Amino acid sequence: MAAGRRAAERSRWAVLGNPLPGRTRGRRRADVVPSRAAGPRRRLVALALVAAAVALFVFARPVRLAEAWTQTRLLELGGIDAQQIGTAVLVDVQGRLAGISLAAGCSIGPLLAVMLVCCAPFVWFRSLSVARVALSVAQLAAVLVLANEVRIAAIILSMREWGFERGYDFSHVFLGSAITTVGFVLGAVLFVRLFVSRPEATLR
Repeated sequence: MAAGRRAAERSRWAVLGNPLPGRTRGRRRADVVPSRAAGPRRRLVALALVAAAVALFVFARPVRLAEAWTQTRLLELGGIDAQQIGTAVLVDVQGRLAGISLAAGCSIGPLLAVMLVCCAPFVWFRSLSVARVALSVAQLAAVLVLANEVRIAAIILSMREWGFERGYDFSHVFLGSAITTVGFVLGAVLFVRLFVSRPEATLR
């Protein structure tokens, strides 16, 4: 009789949709809510991303100067005597100084600015931690900058190997485009991994 009453009681609890006595289901979805305290900080981060994007356009020349300086140092580390004149990086190409000038189209600044602007709405509306956003944006910037520096180095090395015109035409059109595409795809993967993943949440 006692066993029958316990079975009937368990059936009644199951029909009502309640957890069985003596058992726990774990935390229900209703117990997990987005963090409210992080809201204002997320909005500040989103505005900071937009401000950084604007700064990349306003201070485009200093950005290109920094890229030229970085490229010069990388070439010197590789044993190549390189010179920086403004935004241009010059090396010896078959007995004469030649190189590449970092115009707006050769700089990573505009592309990085566009990516930052695209990040801002996701940060504003999704419950993402500030640390997570900062790390992902830093990774995105590092990938794009590295890809661009590798592309410029490839163009310069090609000119040293095959001459100015032939080396520039081949590396700029084919090799440089391939390196840029790889860098953009890696950056897009980082972007998707951050903003398509499940939002951050905190327990009540």
